[in-house]
Amino acid sequence: MNSLGKWKTALQMVAMSAMLVFRRAEGWLPVPKTAAGKAQLISALATGMRASLALLWAGTFLAVLSLYYYMANVWHFFLYPDGGRPGTVGGGVASPARPVADAPAMPAAAVGRARSTRRAATGR
Repeated sequence: MNSLGKWKTALQMVAMSAMLVFRRAEGWLPVPKTAAGKAQLISALATGMRASLALLWAGTFLAVLSLYYYMANVWHFFLYPDGGRPGTVGGGVASPARPVADAPAMPAAAVGRARSTRRAATGR
């Protein structure tokens, strides 16, 4: 149908991985000696966390958009469970149980030939 689900998954994986890294990065990054350096490091980590959160929200938006496209394509199956569209019977396919009103009738000779061919093929 579309590749939005794949992009959504990729964004979510990158965002969650980055959030895990930025959450604990202060512990294994070299700590600057000055207070200004520490503040700059904390600011950079906070900016990275905000960017990760923005990616996570972008993934959420793609999830909702993908759901909309999917439901738009399958909604008629919920409204017409037999696969049909409005104004058709049985999906517009003639069947012995539910013939389509405007389907041409099969001549009696053709019906006889079809039955005899089926009998010959199956041995019945």
